[in-house]
Amino acid sequence: MSGSLLDWRSPLDSLPRQSTRGKQADPYAMSADGKFDWGKFSTPENLMAAYRRLDWHGGHAPGIDDITFDDLSPSEAYAGLRAVCDVLREGAYRPRPYRIVKWEKPNGKYRTLSIPTILDSTVAKALQLAMQPYFVVIYCDLFKSPWAIMAEIEREIRKTGHMTLLTADIVDCFPNIHIDHVLEAHREYIQNPFLLRTIEQVVRGHDGLTHTRGLAQGCPLSPLAADITLRNMVQMITEDLKDHPSTHWRYADNYILLCPDAHEGNRALATLQETLKRHGLTLKKTGQQDLNDPKAKSAAILGLTPAWEDQLRWLIPDALWKRLGDKFDDCWEYPNHHDKCRETLEGFLSILGPALVTADIGEIVKKARKLAQQRSLQPPTAGHLIPIGEKAAQRWKDFRQDVPQGSICQEALIEIPVSAAAHTPPW
Repeated sequence: MSGSLLDWRSPLDSLPRQSTRGKQADPYAMSADGKFDWGKFSTPENLMAAYRRLDWHGGHAPGIDDITFDDLSPSEAYAGLRAVCDVLREGAYRPRPYRIVKWEKPNGKYRTLSIPTILDSTVAKALQLAMQPYFVVIYCDLFKSPWAIMAEIEREIRKTGHMTLLTADIVDCFPNIHIDHVLEAHREYIQNPFLLRTIEQVVRGHDGLTHTRGLAQGCPLSPLAADITLRNMVQMITEDLKDHPSTHWRYADNYILLCPDAHEGNRALATLQETLKRHGLTLKKTGQQDLNDPKAKSAAILGLTPAWEDQLRWLIPDALWKRLGDKFDDCWEYPNHHDKCRETLEGFLSILGPALVTADIGEIVKKARKLAQQRSLQPPTAGHLIPIGEKAAQRWKDFRQDVPQGSICQEALIEIPVSAAAHTPPW
């Protein structure tokens, strides 16, 4: 889980989308009232629809069997998934062991990825696609976009006059989440025993009941499972922080605190740390910023740096440019690398609306194109990209004005183009 705009994935990803491979059946999704049809879920046709969605949206790295999507014909994939359906219905499903891969993070440290086989990834993806629309309804703030949080921060500053921001993130969130807490959070809103059984089989993995801690980074279900688990702690966190004059937000495994001053901010942070510690999680402070000090720029909020000048401005820090360069490097992993470069640039500009309002869009485009060209990529022309930036800036202006009157659910579904959310590691 990451706290950067470049890694935001819209809840719209779970909705039907046209495929370049022709119109296909949509994966099964449970109803808004929580009803789940096990018979519709556990069919080869449904798993095949999830398989196509997984292929379309990424997840191409092979598992321990070294099989990729390119290795399987449609008929071979269907036959394999039909066999998986048989063991799912029998209750005997057991994922194969993960392939362990070390992936270098932008800060130079390494993250351990646990990559399932293609067929096991498909089961996990089918679960994610089945449950996500339902949880969007019951936890309408679960998939709140970065833009919604940014707009709410400014609204709270104007409302409270608080000008101190603190940021923190959960250290190694996925590896430290207790499986019992994951299952407890899902049981809160899911009653179907077959669905609960399959969720447990996936999150426990090959080791079964002996695996008591850690969600696999690389499993398609893990981000949603972690989000649901952390969201389930909201009431407890709110209760623990009720005596603190502060406002807090969570995005993925990152927390943002708006406080009257640094002293109160550190007190609230200490309380939040103790709350998460009871769940086996460690919260680490990553930044603090006094918005009254124009020279203080130590707190990056969702990848951008805040600054106050009669309104909240958002600046593009050097770290985000480095991330963009890393994304361009990743383009060479795709056969259509120049198309991937175009998609990356369009997505980058589309999500930068908050920063582009006060920036020179032409200069931003120039710098972004230069980064791509330095990597021998062929970016689109400035004439193509500048209007995208201008539209993003206008969308932010419109959205920012609407947030105080809108509901949280409306904020959660801000329609940033899908291409802006498609920049995660190829696993």
